[in-house]
Amino acid sequence: MKIVEELNKEWQVQGFSKGVKLEEVKQIKEGWIAAQVPGVSWSVIDYYLRPKPAYYAVKRVFQPVLISLVKEEKKIEVWICNDTLKEIKGKLQLKSMSFKGQILWAGEKDVFIAANQSVKVLAKSIWEMGIKSTKEDFVYASLKMKEGQIESHLLLERERNLKFFPERLERKVHQSEDGLEVELYSPVFVRSVILEVPGENVEFSDNFFDLVPGVKKRVRLTCSSEKEGIIRDRLNIT
Repeated sequence: MKIVEELNKEWQVQGFSKGVKLEEVKQIKEGWIAAQVPGVSWSVIDYYLRPKPAYYAVKRVFQPVLISLVKEEKKIEVWICNDTLKEIKGKLQLKSMSFKGQILWAGEKDVFIAANQSVKVLAKSIWEMGIKSTKEDFVYASLKMKEGQIESHLLLERERNLKFFPERLERKVHQSEDGLEVELYSPVFVRSVILEVPGENVEFSDNFFDLVPGVKKRVRLTCSSEKEGIIRDRLNIT
């Protein structure tokens, strides 16, 4: 899932800045054989049309406006890709944080991105951002626009080298217009949060995501009204 997400981010940025053609997703759905004999494939939904982890990764990186954080040697670059046909402007906030939730450095910048453009809007060295350990610190960015807010974060080491801390996950379940909404919060970084409701057909607006310390995450659960009570009881978050 992580490979798919990072490759598509890179292609989306380079598709404008370096003339690289944006690669298409090669396989959407599993075949019948894969449903009988599970295995690894490039498909993003299974034979029964249930989204796989890669589905949500691809969905996130194909947003019309995207923040892409890139580590180039000892420097962090912030790119904003605007795939829409109108200009966008907003306030970019960039932070370096520890997995424990401590803010090491924070800065803001007003940005303007023309239609159909990908632009490097900011670059900071790791030492300027107060990053002491690439194994325990990460970079977080958000862009507030009148159309809404988008976010992104960057881990600075390979997965096996990262030092996460015990999860402290808080959740609230609210009623929404077309089902339920789950609000998640954690004071520490939580890697790869998974929502599932065993035995029930539920559509999640997002899944298999990281939770950034101090940033609330809202996920919509689309389901039939008569199933809402059962889904509240059976909802697992790991």
